[in-house]
Amino acid sequence: MRKGFTLVELSIVLVIIGLLIGGILVGQSLIESSKLNGFVKQITQLDIAATNFKLKYNQIPGDSNLMTLKGNNDRLVKDSYSNDDYLQGEIGFAWVHLSEAGMLQDQYSRIATNGTTVEYGVHVPKINYGEIDGGVVIGTPLNGPDPWYNNNVMWISHFPESTNYTWGGACSGCGYVFTTAQAFAADKKMDDGLPREGIARAASTSEFGTAGVSCINGSDEYYLDSATPRSCNMIVKLFSLGGGE
Repeated sequence: MRKGFTLVELSIVLVIIGLLIGGILVGQSLIESSKLNGFVKQITQLDIAATNFKLKYNQIPGDSNLMTLKGNNDRLVKDSYSNDDYLQGEIGFAWVHLSEAGMLQDQYSRIATNGTTVEYGVHVPKINYGEIDGGVVIGTPLNGPDPWYNNNVMWISHFPESTNYTWGGACSGCGYVFTTAQAFAADKKMDDGLPREGIARAASTSEFGTAGVSCINGSDEYYLDSATPRSCNMIVKLFSLGGGE
């Protein structure tokens, strides 16, 4: 004669299932938290490197005229066309300057011509937080909605390694790195959690551009109930985390 499960046995099974699910969720949360902390630490270390460069040379990495690849030393990291286009100009020099000055553990090389493939860990630092691979570049937006965007900033975006780049108003092939929840968590960790205020802000796939409605809601807050899997990039004001202001 076959016997079914008793209520006690079913209760025990349900408790075990609940504990397993809870353990998985806690584990996922811990992994996400660890990645977030690693990302904030990395951005802070990059900012400290730029700050140390500024303190040593009284110039800005990428814009400096003291390194082998020379900028014009006008205190803004721009390309050779006096705006935010093309990685073979000052924007492409920034990590090379920091490498040459011994401010970074990793060594970076420039992109010689427009249309050259961008490689993480070769031309730009790679980050390990977000839904897809992302990298960091230093530059000056010059086209933002308020004067804050005329500062030098770090832009975190997705640069597909197989894509040739035609910069100018929009980054051809660039994509979003973060979900709105991830961008909010990083912003809150570094700053105030507000996408249009403070030293860390939401950004788009356009070069250093401000984020769109898929990332920010009508109240200028992170659009946390958005169904879009990933819809945010970030910009962080240079020298804001490393004490170089």
